[in-house]
This record gives sequence, structure tokens and C-alpha cells, in this order.
Amino acid sequence: MRKHPVAQYSSEKLGLAIYKANVLTDADSTPTLIITNSSGASVSTPVVTRDSLGQYSAEATSPVSDALGTYTATWSFLIASVARTYAESLQVYPVMGFWLSLTDPERLIVESIYLKVANTYDSTEGGPYLWEVIQSSFNAWETIARLMSTDALAYISTVFSPLITPPYQVGLNATKPFPVKWYGLLEKAAYVEFLRHLSRSYIEQPDTPGVSVARLDRKRYRDEWMKEAEYERKTLDQMLKMIKRTFILGRSSMLVAGGIYPLSLIDPSRPSWLYMPVRF
Repeated sequence: MRKHPVAQYSSEKLGLAIYKANVLTDADSTPTLIITNSSGASVSTPVVTRDSLGQYSAEATSPVSDALGTYTATWSFLIASVARTYAESLQVYPVMGFWLSLTDPERLIVESIYLKVANTYDSTEGGPYLWEVIQSSFNAWETIARLMSTDALAYISTVFSPLITPPYQVGLNATKPFPVKWYGLLEKAAYVEFLRHLSRSYIEQPDTPGVSVARLDRKRYRDEWMKEAEYERKTLDQMLKMIKRTFILGRSSMLVAGGIYPLSLIDPSRPSWLYMPVRF
């Protein structure tokens, strides 16, 4: 289950988009929001603001973000006098510097990468086994955000000619923001780096000579994740070569053909990071 990440001691904006017959529609009155902890006790009742037609938002802040753990944000509202509710799960993580620095569209890229591996099932809640190993301190959202901000941008800037200098940047304070029209490339590069990270995490596994207790051997996961990374890298390199060809030809525009522009950037119905859609 997708859990909206909230960085400890921060303020995270939560959003709700109400659709009726696929059209944004206002509730009869401003919705209410109650955030409860894992025991079901109310922790916060943030003030809800109407941002635009059918779209509402509120801030999840202290005391919700003070303590690590899982919370539930429940929206309640009326549509044509009929009571409706929508619940979203929140997870408060230790301070997430890279995640907090990203713009909302960049966070959507992180979520897309997260969902690419979230339906693997070698863990209690679904997802890679590392997600539930306490020693790994694994936070997929922050890890992907970090790899996108560093390794992925370094790869895009330095692999194949010409070099991109100064390199592009991501984040709220980027002085040379990564072009929105190339977000498909950024997502693919960050995904490859994340797959490599998953593989790298399995390097240190001890042998167990003389131990006959039944156990699950996950050593091959290193090779399997790396195989997937190399498979995805082939497409990444094709995309990167195509884009850098436009530099050489002196054109700043990018071809839509060939899969460079992903469906997610063409389809106007792609959801925003902020507003969770509820349809009736």
C-alpha cells in the first residue's frame, strides 16, 4: 500500500481532488480532515483550504511529524448531500533532506520509480525485502530522491558526447533546472541507479558453513537486481543518445517519436503529486 511520506519535524501538504463523472467538482462544503495514529487516536485536525474547483489541501505538521510511525489521514465530505470519506496512509520518516528539496513534479517521478518495484512481494507489506530489514534503514523515497539528484544527473551529464556543463540540477533551488520535456529521461536514469542500489545492498552476506537450519537464501538477489538494471540501461542509453544528438545538431527541441517522451508526459490525466483523486 502506498504510504504518503512525511519527513520528521517538517510540514507536508496533503491534497484531495474530487471528481464527479470525471469532472472536478466541489463538495457541498469544505471537507474535514482528521489524522489518527496507529492506535486510532486522533492526533491532529488540520485546517482544510479550498485551492480551486474540487481541489482541497491541508498541512500535516506537528504533532503528526514529531514522532516516527504510521498515521491515517481521513477526509470527510458531502457530495449532493451524500456522505463520503477517503483515507490515506502516512508514514513519518527520519529527516529527508533530498526529498524535501524536490519540487512536486520531481516528487511524482520519485513515486513513479517507487511504484515500479512496490509490487514485488518478498516483504510483509509488499516491495523488496530490504524495506523491512531494520539494519538497512531503507527509505525508498529519500534513496530515490538522492540518487536522482546525484548519480542520475551525473550519468546524464557525462555519458556520451557532448558533455552537459554546467550540469542540470533538480530541486527547489536549482540554478539550472532539469528540462521538464526530458523528465522521461530523468526518471529512467534514476530508476537504473535505484536498481543498482538494490543490487549493491546485497553485497555483504556471510556464508553459513556447517549450518543446517532451514533459511531463505537471498544472495542471488544481487545478480537479479543488477540484471534488471543493465536491461533498463539499454533503453536509457538509447534515450540519452537521441537527446544528445539534438545538442550536436544545434536543436533544442526533442523528438516525440521513439519513446523519448513517455506516455506519462503526454497524457494530461496523469495525477499530480499533491492531490489524491477521488472519483464518483
